[in-house]
Amino acid sequence: MTTKSPVLDEIRRNANQWRYVDLRKKAKKLNQVIEDPEVKQAYADATKYFWQLKRWDIFKHFRDRLPKDITALEGEDYVYPRQIESCDWDWNMGPGRKPKYLKYVLSHACHWMSAPNLVLANKLMPNIDWITVSSDLHTSVLSTEDELIFDPYYFACEVSVIDALQMLFGETYNDENDYAVFDSDNPYDPLEGSAGHAIQLWKVIDSSAKPNEELIQTLSDFIDQHEAESINPNGDPLTVEAPTEELEPVLPDMQLLTLRTGWPNTPSSHKNPYVTV
Repeated sequence: MTTKSPVLDEIRRNANQWRYVDLRKKAKKLNQVIEDPEVKQAYADATKYFWQLKRWDIFKHFRDRLPKDITALEGEDYVYPRQIESCDWDWNMGPGRKPKYLKYVLSHACHWMSAPNLVLANKLMPNIDWITVSSDLHTSVLSTEDELIFDPYYFACEVSVIDALQMLFGETYNDENDYAVFDSDNPYDPLEGSAGHAIQLWKVIDSSAKPNEELIQTLSDFIDQHEAESINPNGDPLTVEAPTEELEPVLPDMQLLTLRTGWPNTPSSHKNPYVTV
């Protein structure tokens, strides 16, 4: 099967014809598909990847504890994106039962949820040729042949289709260097971004036999030192050393994560303002 990549001229001409996959109209099948173990596992993996970065952000801000890893809720076999939601974006949805798919929706995490969103889209609408498009500002699952957007978060938030397309391709749809396209031959991999560094770092921290208080102080001192040297007015290269032999293998991960600002974002295959390298 040949994947059709976005053609900006076509999108510019036909932007008003694009539409979201209406998850309300597909609720019956959707509620069955989201119970598929492959779908649950895909969202659980993405949630864990994203959480490793949030753990570091929490520690870097408070420095009074080592945030614990996420685990499944009682009676559940998988973790869900909703477990780590920190924004009440759905406050105005009104009373009554909310759609079941919302437990798979996570704000500020489009670059991580797009991988499981693709799994879900393929299960829900297997006859559609889906691709993943990732820009500096957003990542989403699209079908250029059918002019469809599969984006549960944007759909739930009622983001307009035009706004969604402009987040991917720019306001004038005219710069092909600002986005990357991923398909079955070149799959989108969120671990190519800063989450991969966070995962490696927390593996070492979580397996350490040192008391938490000692680890907290060691990591905090490293952050202070590294941030100070990174703004050296002389422009000299960084000379920061690993604070302990145990942390030596993950020194590059610590350096990147210490200077990273904002939320985790796209892989490093194209420009990305959220991942500092």
